[in-house]
Amino acid sequence: MPKGAFRYLIKHEIIAEMGRIRQGKWIWFYAVFILLLAGASVAVWGYDENYDPSYFLFTAYMFPFMIFGFAVRTLKREWNGGTSGWWLTLPYSRVLLLGAKAIAAFVQIVACMVVYFAIVMLLGVYSRIMFGARVTSISGLFDLEAQLFAVLLGIVPLMLVIGLLIVAVRRSRMKWLVPLLWIVMGVGGNLSGWMMTGGGGLIIAGTEKELALISYPPSLWIWIVPVWAVAALLFAATVRVCNKHLQA
Repeated sequence: MPKGAFRYLIKHEIIAEMGRIRQGKWIWFYAVFILLLAGASVAVWGYDENYDPSYFLFTAYMFPFMIFGFAVRTLKREWNGGTSGWWLTLPYSRVLLLGAKAIAAFVQIVACMVVYFAIVMLLGVYSRIMFGARVTSISGLFDLEAQLFAVLLGIVPLMLVIGLLIVAVRRSRMKWLVPLLWIVMGVGGNLSGWMMTGGGGLIIAGTEKELALISYPPSLWIWIVPVWAVAALLFAATVRVCNKHLQA
C-alpha cells in the first residue's frame, strides 16, 4: 500500500461529503431558520420562571441518529452514484475503504456537534445577560456541554458502524438480516438516550434560584468501553460482509 494512501482515502471521502453540503442550499436556509427560532424562543420563553438554557441540550438526542444517517449516506453513495464497482476494486483493503468512510462520517458529526454546542453556549450567554442568576451559569453550562460532548463521542461510533453494516448487508446475499439490524439500530438509539441522560443518575447541584452544576455519574463512563467494543465487532462484521458476501 502506498504511503499516505489511507490519508488520501479519508480526504477523498471528506471532500465528497463537503461537496454535497455546499450544493445543499436548503441546509443553510434551515440552519439560519432554526437559529432565529432558538433566539426568538429565548426572548419569549425566557421570562417563564422554569426556563433554563440547558434545556436546549435535549435536542442533542439527534446526534446518534445523525451519525447513523451520515454513515448510511457515505456508503450508499457508491451504489447510487454507480461507482460501487470502481470502489470495490480499488487496490486497498476493505478495512481501509470502510475505515475512511467511517472517519469521514465521524469528522462530519464532530463538526456538527462543535457548531451546535457553540450555538447553545451563545444562547446561554444571552440568557445569562437577560435573566441573571435565575438561569444556569456560563461555567455550569460549559461544564455540562463538555460532559455531554464526551458522552456523545462515546456513543456515536456504535451508531456509525450500524449504519455502515445495514448498507453493506442490504447489498449482500444476506439481505434477510436487514430487519434484525433495524432492531439493533433501535436498541442502539435507546442506549444512546439512556447514556445521554446519565442512566437516570444525573447529579444536580445548586439551589432553586440557581442551578449550579449537573454532573454525569462516574459509573456511566465505564459503559463507553463495552459500547466501543461492540462497535469494533460490528465494524469487523461489516468488513467481512464486504469481503465475502457483497454484490457490486
